[in-house]
Amino acid sequence: MKRGFLKIVSLVLLLTGTLHAKGYEVISFQDSSRVNELLLYSVPSYIPLNWSSPSTLMETSIDSFILSRFAKNTYSIGHMLIVLNTPLADSTVRMAMRSTSNSEKIRLFIKDGVGLGILGAPMKGRLESNSEIEEFIDYYQSNKRKKISFLRYLLNDKAAERVLKFFSIFSGDDDPDYRPYQYYGGDFWPRFENEGAGCSAFAIAALDAAGIPIDNPDWFVSVNIPENIVGGPYNNGKKVKGVDIEYARRWHSGEGTVNVDFFPYTVYDPSKLYNWIQKIYEEPEDGYKPWNIGRIRGLSYDARHIVPDLNEPIIKTRKKHSVFVSVFLENR
Repeated sequence: MKRGFLKIVSLVLLLTGTLHAKGYEVISFQDSSRVNELLLYSVPSYIPLNWSSPSTLMETSIDSFILSRFAKNTYSIGHMLIVLNTPLADSTVRMAMRSTSNSEKIRLFIKDGVGLGILGAPMKGRLESNSEIEEFIDYYQSNKRKKISFLRYLLNDKAAERVLKFFSIFSGDDDPDYRPYQYYGGDFWPRFENEGAGCSAFAIAALDAAGIPIDNPDWFVSVNIPENIVGGPYNNGKKVKGVDIEYARRWHSGEGTVNVDFFPYTVYDPSKLYNWIQKIYEEPEDGYKPWNIGRIRGLSYDARHIVPDLNEPIIKTRKKHSVFVSVFLENR
């Protein structure tokens, strides 16, 4: 009985809301105070999540949650954090997005019966403080057993200005009446009007605001969630149980009516990004170069030649329909 309850709670908490030389030079950290440097840190899930089916995702998510409880400063489904060093700001800018309430996740999954709709279900969120992020990175820097990597981009001033503007708008500094960071959700895109973000979407959106391409398929996961394992307000009040997900052996094929027969879902996965960074670190390509910050290894890319579209609004209107976002906007 206790094991069954732990499985349910574990699933709810998890599905929401993280060298040796081979003929090339490893570049070490250098003083970057005179350049615009955007760093995206990626922390993988405690154990690999298996996205091959809804049931394997549930099983590996539960395992990751249980095992991660015995480790300090661990994100069982992974996490992403942003650090921006630029002379355009008074000091280093550190930002990251997270959810705030485990009880809200439990209510959505158990009482509302949203099932795998929890992947896109909006809930309360917040931005992590500058000191939280600094302490977290310092801890991972000092602990060799902790997995963490990063992408480092050099930006021109126009791109850095747009990233800062995006941060200012999303954090409410630009307009106290517009504070989308208060909402966390896996189907949000923070550059769309009135939408919050998940941790990875927020980090990747910073690249997008700078004009850097973000369509690398090695960075994200795309699946079609079957209609029968999505419930609550996203599927006519249907109640989904954990056992329904346990017996869901495959994702939907995509045939049929979108948001009726299946619900498309895409998420930037910190684990996939981490693994991609490790791969490219060993065999550099496409302008990415190995780069070390202390013990942490990552990739550096000089993007100063990329000029963002200055006519494109920082915050845009969503054109592709999302049931999760629509329900949120109707009830907020």
